[in-house]
Amino acid sequence: MSNPHYPRVSFAPGIKVIEDSGAFQEGDMKNRLTSANALNRQLQHQDQIAKRSGHQFKFEAIVTYDMLVGVDEALVDGKRVKRRGNVESAKEAVSETIKSAQYYAKNRKQIGTNIAFSCQGADPSQYGECAEQIIKLMEPQDIFAFGGFCILGMHKKLLPLFVKTLQTVLPMLNNNGITRAHLLGICWAPAILAAEVEGSKHRINFSTDSSSLEVNSVMGRVWRDQKWHKTFTKEDKNKNYHPADLTISNIDRFVTWLDTL
Repeated sequence: MSNPHYPRVSFAPGIKVIEDSGAFQEGDMKNRLTSANALNRQLQHQDQIAKRSGHQFKFEAIVTYDMLVGVDEALVDGKRVKRRGNVESAKEAVSETIKSAQYYAKNRKQIGTNIAFSCQGADPSQYGECAEQIIKLMEPQDIFAFGGFCILGMHKKLLPLFVKTLQTVLPMLNNNGITRAHLLGICWAPAILAAEVEGSKHRINFSTDSSSLEVNSVMGRVWRDQKWHKTFTKEDKNKNYHPADLTISNIDRFVTWLDTL
């Protein structure tokens, strides 16, 4: 996963990259772009990556410019707060998410690659209604992206809501020939295991992304046994561990675990 807010990246040939929309960043929540400007920013980022990488480069898929405020994010006194919303507060987010999906679908030729259609909703029913509109726009090679649940690791009590949402949406994907789904910002093991269980019932293959692997590594935590363990102190940083090295080893352990599923 790459993000247009972080332009100075490059990738080796053959690496598959999904391009996020940038809607998750606080600046976009405060000053939301039009769908046209959001897409142009992603395509410009693709050109920047190609130049820095020194070879022809295309994203595997580009994520639609969804809206998170009102679902699992809120703006309080101009500051971003992680807070689960309700059906009423999520109405605008769902509407904007659908409008964005429609814009990206209409501009599929300009995009020139697959589209990862992000979905939003505060409860399974609302999420299913949003998914119904989005699935109409999808082609078989596209990716259905589950938005609105990156808060799971912090609010673990939402896991049953997440599972019910999966149970609502995954049959819809299967019935419409969609075989690929992505979990936006989720690397909490119980949620991934739930997605694997539910996805296997409907022949849906999942991928995921999260900054948590890097953030936890910076804080000196080691990922093992499907959870994070505080292993190093602040004083250990750059002496007994280096954040970059620990990030790489944690990613390796995490991916090794994913391969067992």
